[in-house]
Order: sequence, then structure tokens, then C-alpha cells
Amino acid sequence: MEFTWRMTDILAWPIIILLLLLLYRSRIMDLVSRAIRGVQLKRIKAGPVEVEWEATLDAAGRSVAGALAETATLPGEGDPIPTSLVDFIPLIAANPRRAANAMFQQVRRALEHTYPELAGTTAGDLPTALRELTRGNVLDPEIEVSVTKLQQLLPAQDDASVPFESARAYQFLSLAEGTIHAILRGARRGVRRDTSRPAVADGLLKPVWRGRYNKDYRIELRIMRWDAEKFEAEMLYPESGTTTLVTGQVDDGDQTLRVEWQETGYQNRGRRTISFNGRYRATVSGRVMDGAWYDSNDRLVAKFQLTAE
Repeated sequence: MEFTWRMTDILAWPIIILLLLLLYRSRIMDLVSRAIRGVQLKRIKAGPVEVEWEATLDAAGRSVAGALAETATLPGEGDPIPTSLVDFIPLIAANPRRAANAMFQQVRRALEHTYPELAGTTAGDLPTALRELTRGNVLDPEIEVSVTKLQQLLPAQDDASVPFESARAYQFLSLAEGTIHAILRGARRGVRRDTSRPAVADGLLKPVWRGRYNKDYRIELRIMRWDAEKFEAEMLYPESGTTTLVTGQVDDGDQTLRVEWQETGYQNRGRRTISFNGRYRATVSGRVMDGAWYDSNDRLVAKFQLTAE
């Protein structure tokens, strides 16, 4: 992906278009043959020879563009995630700005399919959410960088004052397609840079969890840093404005993922007073974490349930 980013900064747009023509030559040849069918040669001359066509070059170009637009079907929400973005070429010719935004939506679909915790994340919050997944060893850093750069290149749909030509849209197509491949390829092989963190590497323990303590008040667990099977996190109590610091660890058993953590101090002391003489213990099943808080004598005090975001 780094090579691709560097090359798009160096190559001129005609070379990019040439590469696209080579990649999709079979389909384009078929469409061109359909578009020019019926065009008749009227006169040929040598010396003062001239060749006259019934349609001008511009008209032929419009015919080809029309044939592409007529046959192109852009993927919808219920369709498989595309690994080729060739169907966006007619849209690039018609509206490069809209095409880039539509292609980025396919990148978002690939992300949310592979990492469901990103579903519903706003465009403004996406870079932070990607960073958290990378820190939790769930997302490959290469993917985070690629998606962030694509979002930076994304043109505003309603800001015509900033030019965004077809050449930029073709570059965007190449980069977006490569990013989708990286996302899906990463999902198949699994992100496992550190084998001492199997639960995190396989995405079993998500970085953000929300739910209720004792069915009474809301709590959140946000995992910030990992060190082998141990982690540091924040415990949030949104209704009181209290935030505590947490240390914990994961036991990735054969059948069940077990998590245990303890609050060690205040990061932000709100209206709620927290007892640090206790410990949270929980088990994770899919996106649900069920557990309880035990006091210093190991007596069960209250239960809680959290859901991964």
C-alpha cells in the first residue's frame, strides 16, 4: 500500500488511465464495439486522402460513455462488497466528486463488515476509532493509514470551489480498490503481530464496551493499551462525570474468554465515589460481556452486562 501511495504521487494521470485500460481491456473493448456499431465509413482518399466518419470523435466518445453508463450497476447495501471498482468509471466521467464519495462508501462497507464495532461511526470520529482498534492490536496499522489518507483526499460533495478533476478520481479509484483488498485480506489471515495476545489479535475483546451496573446506572469500559495479556483502561460513569483508571488481564481459555480488572484511582472525580477495594470479573461471548464486582473479601456485590460497540 505504501508503494501504491508513492506511485500515485509520481505518475501522471494519463499513465493511470492507461493502466486502467490494460486492466479492464476486455470489458472496454466489448463496450466500445457496441457503441460504434452502425458507424459507417463514408470516404477514403490517398494523398489528399481523407477519412470521414458519420459521427465525430466527440460523438463517438459520448456513445462509449453512454454505453458504459447504461451497463454499469453500482453495488448497493445488500450486494457483496466489490473487490473491483471498475463500475465506478462512468460515474467518474460524469461527476468525479460524487464518484470519489461513492467509492469511499465501499471502503466503509468493507471496514464495517470486517470490524462491526465501526458500524455507525461518524466521519469525524472514524480516525479516532481506527486508532483505537490499532492500539488494541485488532486493526493492521497499514489499513489505518490507508483509510485515513483516503478520507483526507475525499472531496466535499457540496464544495465546488475546490477542484476535483477526473484524474484525481482515477487515482482515488486505484487507492480505494487497494485498500478494500487490504481490509478483506487482513480479515482472512487475521492480524497477529504479537502471538502473546491471541484474544486481542483475533478481535475477541473489543476496545469499547457499554452497559449497566446492577441494572441501575450506566458504565463504560475503554481499553487503551496492551502489554501481552495485560491491559490498561478507563472506566466511565457517564451520569456522574466520574472516570477511573483500570488495570486488567485476559485469560483466553479453550472455551471461554475471561476478563478481570481492578480500578486503581481517579482520572476524573465526579459526583460518584468509587471503592477501589474490589475486582471485576467477566466472561465474553461474542459481543456480550457478563460479569460481577467482588469486594476485597471476594464476595459478590453486584452484576453487570456490557455490549461491545
